[in-house]
Amino acid sequence: MRSSSLLSSGKKLSSVNGVLFTGGSEKQGVYFETIKKVFQYVLDRNDAGESFPLFAQCLGFELVSVIGCNDNNILETFDAQNQASTLQFSNYSFEGSVFQRLTQI
Repeated sequence: MRSSSLLSSGKKLSSVNGVLFTGGSEKQGVYFETIKKVFQYVLDRNDAGESFPLFAQCLGFELVSVIGCNDNNILETFDAQNQASTLQFSNYSFEGSVFQRLTQI
């Protein structure tokens, strides 16, 4: 059975309590169509009053933006190659599990 038919029947998605979109820059094809179905499933579950979280990061967030607004050309291109940058913390407390090992500059 193809993964798309499993998704459309809800068999796999009904066995989890949320989804994570990690990436993918494809705006057409099997991957994109599958992501669209998963996104619609998330919307339907949440519209029905069930909490079904979706976490999207990096290119996954871009896909959510494209699918959510139904426009494959919504994103602007930007060439960030060789654009060095530094991370600047301002008035940030370093008392936490994420940054506690960093030294202040």
